[in-house]
Amino acid sequence: MSQAVIDEDKDRSIRLFTYLKELVRLRSKIIRDISAYDETLWLHQISHEKGWYSGHWEGEEERTDDTWVEIKKPKVPKCPTPPLICEGWYSKGELFSTEDTPSIQKIRHVTVKAETGEIETETQEIEEHPEIEQAWNGYLEKEWLPWRQDYEKVRPLQDLYSKLFRMYQLSNKLGESYETVLGLGFLVWKNLQGQEIRRHIIGAQARIEFDSNTGGISIKPGTDGARMIFENDMLDPSELPPHEELQAIETSLKENSEDPWDSSIVHAVIRSWIHALNADSVFSSSDKLPDLISSDPNCNFAPAIILRKRTQRGWITAFDNIISGLKSSANVPDNTKKLINLSSDVTTSRVPGEPSEPITTKQTTYSVDNDESHVYFPLPTNDEQLEIIQRLSKSNGVRVQGPPGTGKSQAIVNMICHFLATGQKILVTAYAPRALKVLQERMPDALVGLCVSVLGHDVESVNNLQRSVNEITEKFNDWDASANTKSINEAKRELDKYKEELSKTRKRLRS
Repeated sequence: MSQAVIDEDKDRSIRLFTYLKELVRLRSKIIRDISAYDETLWLHQISHEKGWYSGHWEGEEERTDDTWVEIKKPKVPKCPTPPLICEGWYSKGELFSTEDTPSIQKIRHVTVKAETGEIETETQEIEEHPEIEQAWNGYLEKEWLPWRQDYEKVRPLQDLYSKLFRMYQLSNKLGESYETVLGLGFLVWKNLQGQEIRRHIIGAQARIEFDSNTGGISIKPGTDGARMIFENDMLDPSELPPHEELQAIETSLKENSEDPWDSSIVHAVIRSWIHALNADSVFSSSDKLPDLISSDPNCNFAPAIILRKRTQRGWITAFDNIISGLKSSANVPDNTKKLINLSSDVTTSRVPGEPSEPITTKQTTYSVDNDESHVYFPLPTNDEQLEIIQRLSKSNGVRVQGPPGTGKSQAIVNMICHFLATGQKILVTAYAPRALKVLQERMPDALVGLCVSVLGHDVESVNNLQRSVNEITEKFNDWDASANTKSINEAKRELDKYKEELSKTRKRLRS
């Protein structure tokens, strides 16, 4: 291939992925105000209570684990029950409203049974029952008012705990489409276009954990680590610091991206970024929000835990990496050439329920009893699945389509097992973890542990990944070539026996 063709392919590839990157960027909603996010918890609201902790506190003993924030379940005093004699003379809802002191009703309406047997409504006045009013006043003075005083001390703690617990529940409910982030360096600024910006300029991956035994809630780095990065999407490219300075600051953060509480690093990069943004910008290490918004950029450290819809930043980063790889590579990968040359050797196969197309070019005929091209399918199979294998023998890809419930998942599991048995590596991807979990549940037990599964970003997914890696390592270390060769030969002999029985059975059926 001539150099001119290579250069043209490279140029077209770079333009294609640049277009895709900009398309994703255009479709991404720009969030300029933190109030647009689902939930935000400012860490300056966390009180210095016993058993409570926040990594941004100064002068605190450094934690040996990776916990960023820890909150114990507050002990909320129970509201005392009014005397039984007062039953029916007060509103139960008022007991739990600490804004006003609950009062006893002046009159009440009760239903009574008349001498005639009919049910009647009778009006009673509190003036006729001085003993009830006396009991109520004693209850307020000796029980309810002291309780309110204790409750008011705990209420801010309970409100904060309830908010963090709600964020924990939402993060589990919303799944992979949402993310929990630690925001650092809160920027407030009214730019030249009059747009008001209230956003953190650094985001770190986080996760919320709940201890059902103690009721405690903790915030820790994401399962893949903190991975602090600058978030500039709320700014126009023309507003960003100069490229060279920005690149140097981003590199500094990337090299120290796992400890958000290392003020010597994090405060320094925030300060450098904000000073490079504007000549009149100001940075403060305060953990509280800036007071006013103005045309001068103002940035406080002001850490916060944020629950928000996952952004398209991952796609943009992926396209940037692809573009960089293409620029530095001498050749364009074959799969990329297919995209830019509008040619494809990917065929389409359909599972039952879809009209099937005949294979016009026949090469190897795959079957379960063919010695040269045996198919290793552990699950029940059909002709359509054998057709997929046959199509793959003469093309680089097969698209399998069909309505729900037509056996696509079973077909995929059979394909995975066949390719593994023939010494090939397989990468299985899906838009959502649920589809991958369905495949994992259908995999034979002997192969589940040998599949490196990354089904999500939660702790369970990381533990599953670690178990898979451990099992693969154990299998590798315990590998006995002689014993396994013997086992394979025995399996082949047994397979030959079944083939012979199958052949005899077919002959009897035909005779």
